[in-house]
Amino acid sequence: MKANRLDKQITVVSVAPTVPEITAETNETETETEIPPPNSALYFKNLKNCSVHVTGPSTKIFVEDCANTQFVFAARIVTQIIEVWRSESVVCNIATTARTVQVDGSADLQIVFRDRLFFETIVWTKCERVSVAIPDDGASEVESNSATTTTAATGAAADAAISEAITATTVKPTIDSVEFGLSKAIAEYPSLNINDMDQFIVRLINGAIRSELIVRVGPLATTTREDRAYVDRTNRNLQVLLAIKKRK
Repeated sequence: MKANRLDKQITVVSVAPTVPEITAETNETETETEIPPPNSALYFKNLKNCSVHVTGPSTKIFVEDCANTQFVFAARIVTQIIEVWRSESVVCNIATTARTVQVDGSADLQIVFRDRLFFETIVWTKCERVSVAIPDDGASEVESNSATTTTAATGAAADAAISEAITATTVKPTIDSVEFGLSKAIAEYPSLNINDMDQFIVRLINGAIRSELIVRVGPLATTTREDRAYVDRTNRNLQVLLAIKKRK
């Protein structure tokens, strides 16, 4: 992860209508407060060397063509979906429920969940060096009283409320972390003939973070592990039925 200087800080608060697409092309250090319509989808595009704090609710989050940018998502996302496309050296700190995070064509990303309960799946394709981190069972409590609160204050009061919301979303440091990417998947599973069109899914499996290749079995999208488990379960059930039939 590159340690470049952050040139711009953007705070997104949902209190009044404005344009929901947020872009930044500047080399000057500055601070902005963007105020999108309540519960709008937020679309961050072409941000370079920025820090973005989202403290107001939204329906969905899109991040496209961003670089060396840090995001904090600390408010409710109605669809619980975050999508990241073609971005590099981006950190996503997720302090709200995001059950589906989709990452396409990106590299050197860090996805940090502030609570284990916020995480369910990450779906990725054409990615390199993407890490996901979540608290372990003993460190999964987010210490926050105001991170998901929308504020209607203005001026210094608004700045203070936003700062409180951001700093409140802290987490104990002990976490599980896994890095994944196309090159690593090809090296680990040479027999699967993986290519850059394949999709992978990251989930907690038996308490560990695992990235698995998504395969098609008829019309269904599944994984090799799940398909094998289904076949084994079906065979066992068949054996039980045959044994019952023989006893009759």
